[in-house]
Amino acid sequence: MSRRYTSQIFIQIQRIKHMQKERLSDQAGFRLSPQFEYNGEVEMFAAFKELTFKGETRIAHDCEGLERSWMSFEAALDPADIFIPVAKELTDIEGNPIGAGLVMNNDSIALYSTFLSKKAKKTHIDVMTADGFLHYDKNRKEYQISNMEKLKEKSLPGKYVSLNVESCKLQGDGEFNFGVNLDQVELLSIGEIDYNPIKAEMVTIKSSVCGKIPI
Repeated sequence: MSRRYTSQIFIQIQRIKHMQKERLSDQAGFRLSPQFEYNGEVEMFAAFKELTFKGETRIAHDCEGLERSWMSFEAALDPADIFIPVAKELTDIEGNPIGAGLVMNNDSIALYSTFLSKKAKKTHIDVMTADGFLHYDKNRKEYQISNMEKLKEKSLPGKYVSLNVESCKLQGDGEFNFGVNLDQVELLSIGEIDYNPIKAEMVTIKSSVCGKIPI
């Protein structure tokens, strides 16, 4: 995060007294950082360096066909190193379902990418998704969602999805869900997915599948 945006946060809340709240808006040009727009309240406690935010954030990218939706959250954030909590069930500020990963249209058996963007239909299947925390990696120029440990070391277990803001490529690894119901047979698919919307929406899947059959 640049010093300019760190300073901007403190300048815009300098009127806040101990345990008081202030309403901030992206219409006034406020952002958590260049990568995160923000609408909502901010609360500052004198004893902590973190600021407590309760509102909505939206990521910044120019990926065609990938809508940018607002995501609600409440958390204490360090302005110098932002990790925003991401719930398992996501909705925008109007209650519409949001996706965070690769989604399958179970009407036409087609895949499409989401990353904190509105799903075309609530019943569409999340083939690969992640929850935990949202972080922006400046070196890789990508947004990442996973648990805190995996965000710091990708080789660790857990679900992970990322969106590169230059290539608009969606990547993920972890457990898949293809919506297959084989009655008493339980399937577990684990692997990696690369989804490239520029190259004719090409999908590359590397997966291992194991099944559990009751005896």
